[in-house]
Amino acid sequence: MTVHIINSKGECGESTFPSEWKASALKWVASQHLKAQVGLCSEAGYTEYSGKQQKLGSTGAPKAVEVDIYTKPVHKTSGLHFEAFRYPGGRFGRQTLKSWGSPLYTNWHGMRPFIVHSEHQKDVWYSNDKDFVREIPQFSKTDYFVMRWSGWLKSDNSGLWQFRTNSDDGSRLYIDNKLIVDNDGLHGMTAKQGLANLKRGWHKLVIVFFEKNGGAGLQVSVGVPQGKNGGRRHWQRLTAAMTKPGKDALMAGSEPGSSFSGGSSHAGKAPADNAAAAGDHLWFYSINKDQDRCGQVDAATRMPADMFRRGSKSNRYLKYYISYTQRYYRVPGCRRCKLRQGTCAQHGYTHTNKGKSRGKAVSWPLRNQKWFLCRSKRTCQRHGTCALCDKAHNQPAFVQFSYKHGGH
Repeated sequence: MTVHIINSKGECGESTFPSEWKASALKWVASQHLKAQVGLCSEAGYTEYSGKQQKLGSTGAPKAVEVDIYTKPVHKTSGLHFEAFRYPGGRFGRQTLKSWGSPLYTNWHGMRPFIVHSEHQKDVWYSNDKDFVREIPQFSKTDYFVMRWSGWLKSDNSGLWQFRTNSDDGSRLYIDNKLIVDNDGLHGMTAKQGLANLKRGWHKLVIVFFEKNGGAGLQVSVGVPQGKNGGRRHWQRLTAAMTKPGKDALMAGSEPGSSFSGGSSHAGKAPADNAAAAGDHLWFYSINKDQDRCGQVDAATRMPADMFRRGSKSNRYLKYYISYTQRYYRVPGCRRCKLRQGTCAQHGYTHTNKGKSRGKAVSWPLRNQKWFLCRSKRTCQRHGTCALCDKAHNQPAFVQFSYKHGGH
């Protein structure tokens, strides 16, 4: 008969012996404060043979009992946590990764993934758009998508690592919340690299990538330090075996100050039908390097609240609103100023410093600016807003200025 014994170390001992030995063997097992059951270790879930054997000579049986040691199979996690999003810029937008803020937070620019794989056990190596469809389960898009991989990278030795992304369109790679490779932009297959000095152990890894249209590809390579002193490095693929998945590599919530963090209210009174009354914000900023200042405006003060209600027709228009605002709006009196979504504080402009602004305006109302964003008057009338310059609500949007280092 075959009897198995499970100990506190997570091991199962299995032995086959004549039935007449049963009484003495079970008595000995009880004296050891263990429990024996008739049957195989595999029936209890211990299917991996460890290669070890023990001989129990004090059981009271006529001769020593040979015990084979089994363990439960260990699931070795590898790969990265994977998410796929739809491209927020739409067909006519020119948004890139920097347009959507930090991807290091679980809520990235308010985007919702349409595909999630908690353990994607594949190398981050896609030579063309067909590779994405072939290697990623349930994924079928070849244009207009955004992807994010997050998890942990293991460094067996302390030393200087090299990282490289070769992508079409843009990509970025972060280690321990620091941007190491910035390969952003709308372009064909382009390679860029960066360095990171890593200690032995596990490190946070986040890779983001987007494809607008045309060809697509993403290949991530690493140069691993060799030996204790980190000798010469050779480029190799970033393989799934080097990483383990984990959404815990991302910070919870939204990026502080982002337009999708929500929750705070505006100073002053706002119309009842205004998005500001609901605590929603949509910040745009522009940096004037000649005057060393940054101006920001909350476009939500000029938009109907329905624009922020998920699932509404106006909410679907919001992505185009953001894209066209950044692309076509011109800052009055500044040819080199470009409008971007976000806040001045994200770029180090944190001081209003009214007393030291040397006569520079702290804020002024944005009124009666020329229309730039209306694709048609009908579109504008349907959604109740055109741009920062919307006249429908006749409410001024106040531009707030801030400076670096107190506005010197």
